[in-house]
Amino acid sequence: MVTFYGPSAVDHWSGNTGGLSGLYTGPASIRLIYAITVGKSTSIDANISNYAEDTFSPTNVNATFVINLVANSTVAGIVTAAVDASQEWNWGNGGWQISKENWVYTHYDSSYIDAGHSYSSTTFPQWGYELKGGNPNLVSEKSFEWHAGPYVAASVYAFLFGVVAVMALRFRSMGRAARRGG
Repeated sequence: MVTFYGPSAVDHWSGNTGGLSGLYTGPASIRLIYAITVGKSTSIDANISNYAEDTFSPTNVNATFVINLVANSTVAGIVTAAVDASQEWNWGNGGWQISKENWVYTHYDSSYIDAGHSYSSTTFPQWGYELKGGNPNLVSEKSFEWHAGPYVAASVYAFLFGVVAVMALRFRSMGRAARRGG
C-alpha cells in the first residue's frame, strides 16, 4: 500500500481512532501506521461507499469516500470502524501518488476495549494508556524499555570496544614477538 504514497506524503488520522490520532509524514511513518493497524489483522473486510472524484488539473485529483471496516485484530479483537476519507493524488515520478490523505474516524469500536482488556501487549503502549485516560506522551518515560535501552546500548558498545582492545593487544604482542625473532 505504501507504494501509492509520494516521498513527502502526509497522512492525518483524526476522530475516534482508538488512540491512533496523529499526523504521519513520509512513507516510513505511513507504513508504520498501517503495520500496527491493518498489519495486526488476521482478517479484514473493507467496503467503500460514497466515492466522489474532483479533477483540479490533469496532474491533480481529489477523491473522497467512506470506508466501513470490520477486522479481527490480534491486539484489538473484533474491530468495527467507519472512516470519512479524502485523498489528494498527484501525477509524478511516472505514476499517480497520494500526496495528502485524511482519515476522519466517525466510529471506532473494539471488542477488547468493550471487555476492558489491558493493552500492555500492543505495539504502541500509548494506545492503551490513552484509552485509560492518561497522557500517551508520558508512556515512554515510564516503560522499562525506555529506561533500559541506553544501558543495553552502552553494554553492547563496551563489549565491542573490549573485543577490539583484546585484538589490538594480541596483534601488538605478536608483532613484538616477531621482532625479537621468535
